[in-house]
Amino acid sequence: MVRFPLAGLTIAVTGDFGPRRSHETLKRWVEKNGGHWATNISKEITHLISTKEDYRNKAPAGNHQPLPAVAIFVLTIHSVKMALKLKLFTIVTFDWLEDSLMKGFRLAPRGDYLVARAIKDAKKVKRVRKQTKKETIKRG
Repeated sequence: MVRFPLAGLTIAVTGDFGPRRSHETLKRWVEKNGGHWATNISKEITHLISTKEDYRNKAPAGNHQPLPAVAIFVLTIHSVKMALKLKLFTIVTFDWLEDSLMKGFRLAPRGDYLVARAIKDAKKVKRVRKQTKKETIKRG
């Protein structure tokens, strides 16, 4: 039996995930695993995969990727900003997609898979490192 871990999901992306993870590549992954690829903001979108940088900057989906002339994946509305304001869909990290595909089933979009949580955790780690460094300097 073939598994389709993204069946029933409609996914959009924003941000640059590196040369090996182009928007075209992500589109193929999503569609081969039963999901639908979104080309504009709509109530059908269930997940927005975003980089931390685009989440912080409230960037439009499709941002930062050179796109072929025949395929337009740029969402014209500021996706992150719109999602936060209207709570239209879940904003997740690339890791959520990758881990869901690797495990063969859809993971719950919680904890570290939520971009907001990943940013919050990164700030906490940075704060702890800074505090540890200060304490080390005080001790001499």
